[in-house]
Amino acid sequence: MFMLLRSEGELPQAERVFADVHLSSSRELLQLVASGEVETVDLRLYSGYAGWGPGQLENELSEGAWVTAPADPPAVFDLPPERAWEHCLRAQGIDPAALVSGGGGQA
Repeated sequence: MFMLLRSEGELPQAERVFADVHLSSSRELLQLVASGEVETVDLRLYSGYAGWGPGQLENELSEGAWVTAPADPPAVFDLPPERAWEHCLRAQGIDPAALVSGGGGQA
């Protein structure tokens, strides 16, 4: 589990990653936010797993397997999550329908 939080001030057990956005995986901080003891403007909570072998992510990035985008707090916090992916692609001039999925082709 990790969370992105928007706060102008510093947050305990969180690291500012850009602008007023902080990253944390602290359950204690989540409890403080939920109880109102720590004030934030916005919160996005993520849960899941992704793992890479040594050098795998770097190789995938160099091969163009990932689309990266500039940090954009409104895309993270102001859009409904189901619209954020398309918004970020279109902001870079990429038509999502033009993307080709990987993993091999069909015969």
